[in-house]
Amino acid sequence: MNFFLSIWITVSALLIGFMVWTLVILVRQKITWKAFAKKHKIRYKEDGFTVPPQMEGVIDGYGYNFFSSEHSSRDRRTTRYLTAIEVLLSSKLPFDLIVASGLMVDIFKEIGLPVEIKPDDEKWNDSHLVVTSDESPARAYLTPKRLDVLMKLMAIKNTSVLLIAKNNNFLLRIDISDPLITLEKLEKLKNMFKASIKILELDEGEARDLKNAEVLAKSKSTSIKVKDDELEQAASGLSLEDDAQDTDTDDKDTSDKEA
Repeated sequence: MNFFLSIWITVSALLIGFMVWTLVILVRQKITWKAFAKKHKIRYKEDGFTVPPQMEGVIDGYGYNFFSSEHSSRDRRTTRYLTAIEVLLSSKLPFDLIVASGLMVDIFKEIGLPVEIKPDDEKWNDSHLVVTSDESPARAYLTPKRLDVLMKLMAIKNTSVLLIAKNNNFLLRIDISDPLITLEKLEKLKNMFKASIKILELDEGEARDLKNAEVLAKSKSTSIKVKDDELEQAASGLSLEDDAQDTDTDDKDTSDKEA
């Protein structure tokens, strides 16, 4: 058999095998997601036989969205297809905040929030991202308990996590390479989200406390600025007085000499 023909047959067999395997995974995903949607009474949608399914609806009082997400490489040459799960939280943070890991870091680090912070936790991975509009309330919100919840989500294999509070919207999202073709995996992730949301939501009166922390931080900044201005003015005044005294002394010396 011709060598190149053998190579062509081998490559073709591999491609066909990959396509068949992908189709099998997609079919199993659709069956599982349809069963999950029926169990939790949420909407299930298919756009075509070869297109991944979608689910959306209210679970445990929160609006969920399950779908396939695309992530392009930096050079735009390759694209990864992941499974995305996102839920809209009910709290309204009085400042903007983004906490991201994995593929979400490059997407959201240039969004324009002015302050990047590193949480005070020795287990925090420096490859993750935390940016905010106000440092003091952001640090106050990121308690050890909330950081622990986020790090547990980030520790799931092949995942990218996003927690974003912006324009009065507060959203938690996870993108995972697993197609979630078993009810067990879907239920496990749903339960992780349920436990995480309970901790990430603001406690009663906490929004007011965070707003006060923001106002206090700004007032301190303004106070420091005013004091600096006063010091500059005082220094300028002293300089002028010294110059005036030096001038008077010089004039007196000149008069004495002339006399």
